[in-house]
Amino acid sequence: MTLASPRLFALVAAMGIVSVTAQTFHDVMKRAVRDGGETMRAATEPVRELSEALDSLPSRHELSPSQRREKASLLRRFDQGLDDIRETARKNIAELGGDELILAIQEGVLTLEPLVHTEEEFDDLPSDVLLERYVDVVDRSLSAGQSYPLFDASTGDLARLGLEAGYFTRTEATLARGKNAAAGTGFIDRLPSFPFADMSEVLDIRQELRAPLGRFRKVVAGLSSGFDVPPEDPEFGAVLNARWIQEVQPALDEIEERVRQDASLRALTGKFTAGVVDPLKSALPAAGLGSLSFAAGMDAWLGAAAVIGAAAAAPTVKAFQDRRKALREIEKHPYFFLYSTEETVRPQ
Repeated sequence: MTLASPRLFALVAAMGIVSVTAQTFHDVMKRAVRDGGETMRAATEPVRELSEALDSLPSRHELSPSQRREKASLLRRFDQGLDDIRETARKNIAELGGDELILAIQEGVLTLEPLVHTEEEFDDLPSDVLLERYVDVVDRSLSAGQSYPLFDASTGDLARLGLEAGYFTRTEATLARGKNAAAGTGFIDRLPSFPFADMSEVLDIRQELRAPLGRFRKVVAGLSSGFDVPPEDPEFGAVLNARWIQEVQPALDEIEERVRQDASLRALTGKFTAGVVDPLKSALPAAGLGSLSFAAGMDAWLGAAAVIGAAAAAPTVKAFQDRRKALREIEKHPYFFLYSTEETVRPQ
């Protein structure tokens, strides 16, 4: 995903400052003074003066003893100043909401497009230049072959008006992908607990529920193909809400009911853990398996039970296997991704 906004310019500058080194000081500080706001400009001023003092000294082999001592003192103060600047930048990042974005950037799922070029000063850019660049981003999102355009309300209005006026063009494939993105995101936004999720939870869900996510995307693609309105249309939300009521919510209720009905199997699994594992613990050493740890997982214990012929465990082992089979069937439901996401992010 690419997040495009001129408001990102200060955030990008602060991110660069956090990792600044003495070697890159001049280039990074130049941008910090230009884009980082009054707080950052005030924080960089003492270090800028120290940097100029260091630059005024002769090269290392030409330093006198007193100049060497002066340089060592300046370097210590310079390093301290950089630490102070980094701390100010971290505070700026937190205030701008960048902590959450950094996690997504580090995972490679997000890039930032601040619409302000490196050599430019934001305050000096005419508003029409920024608007032109933003319109260009919208145009490219609508016409790019592989993009999944997803706009906020105001940008969606811009896209709709531009398409109606013939200023923007869009292929049928891009329209379909835009519906997919808007429908999938809209369904997730309707989860009661999703607003409480932070970026780390979102990334964990994305990783741990890859298979259910794939099935969810497939069903959303088929579902959104029947939507008669484009994603930027103000009526798209109403269509999505109607489909949620008609199809998605009943499906989630069905999954919840199937999980609730599975309570008897869960109880049997609890009995297996309490009533069979303890005897196995005492039997394993005699079978030469005393080094097998319970931390090795249930599969290892089941294997041990079979090795030592724990016939008494057979019914509960069968119950455990039946439950796993039932859960695997539930996980195949196309909306299981939504159900599991809600269960994961629900406040405790």
